[in-house]
Amino acid sequence: MPGFELIRQLEEHQILQLHDLYSHQWWTSERTLADIRTMLSSSDMLFAYWDRYADKLVAFARVLTDHVYRAMIFDVIVDEQLRGLGVGKQLMNDILKETAHIERVELYCKEDKIPFYEKLGFSVLSTTRLMRRES
Repeated sequence: MPGFELIRQLEEHQILQLHDLYSHQWWTSERTLADIRTMLSSSDMLFAYWDRYADKLVAFARVLTDHVYRAMIFDVIVDEQLRGLGVGKQLMNDILKETAHIERVELYCKEDKIPFYEKLGFSVLSTTRLMRRES
């Protein structure tokens, strides 16, 4: 993306900005800075766009993977002011290029995001069910 640099590791000021991005979303608003730091250090792959002109983190996603059979994409987020401009699509393309050798790349999303991910080659699985155990 013009003006945006793909970064694979976040510095402290970028972690603070990620916390701010998360704080404005229904699904990540209660994440603490300490938990975000732990999550970042425990994730296998990080993808973020840094706007060097605005000195701002504008997009982020992470991947958990065994690098052979499975990869799971989490936390795809784009700054609200940049949504609809192709930033999320480019971020996903960067992830898919990096994970192209992995047998299955998966994610889960809300119903309204299905068309976005289908355009990137994802399909809804009717044969499996998401199961969860919370601590």
